[in-house]
Amino acid sequence: MKRQALNTLAGCLLLAPCLLWAGCDTGPPLQESAEPEAASAPEPPKPYRTQMVLKGNEVHLTGSAPDEIDRDAVRASLKARMGRRGKIRNDLSFRTGAPAGWSPTLQVVGGQLVHFKTAKVVLVDQDLSVSGEAISAEARDEAMQTIERTIPSEMNVTFEVAVAEEATSP
Repeated sequence: MKRQALNTLAGCLLLAPCLLWAGCDTGPPLQESAEPEAASAPEPPKPYRTQMVLKGNEVHLTGSAPDEIDRDAVRASLKARMGRRGKIRNDLSFRTGAPAGWSPTLQVVGGQLVHFKTAKVVLVDQDLSVSGEAISAEARDEAMQTIERTIPSEMNVTFEVAVAEEATSP
C-alpha cells in the first residue's frame, strides 16, 4: 500500500506542471531574455530649485531641501556668519533629487553673503547663479574666488555682481 501511494505521489509531482499548464489559458511560458532589464527607480521631478535672498539683515530661503539635516546645516552656517542681528526666514520644503553637493554649496555661498548689501542666490540642479551688490570691489572679488574655489566641480556658476557706490563726503 505504501509503495502504491509513493508511486501515485511521484506521478502527480511529475505531471503537475503539465496539468497546471493545460488548465491555463494565458499563452506560452515567458522566455527569459539574454540581458535582464535593470530595475530603475523613478527619477525625481526636475528642476530642483533652491533660492537665498539677502535684504538688509534677513536671508529668505525658498525652494527645496533634501532633508532636515542639510537644511539645518545651511541655516546654522548662515546664522554663524550673520551674527545675532541676522534673521533667517525658512520656507524650504523637503524633496528628493537634490544635486550632489547641495548642502556644502549653499553653506559656502551663504558664508559669502557677508560681502553683499543685497544678494540673490539661485541653485537649479547643477547651475548656481549669484547676483547682487557687493559692499566693495575687494569684497566682490573675495566672495567670487571663494565660491569658485570651494564649490563642487560639477556645479556651473555664474556671477552678476555689481559694486555698491561708496558714499563720498563733500
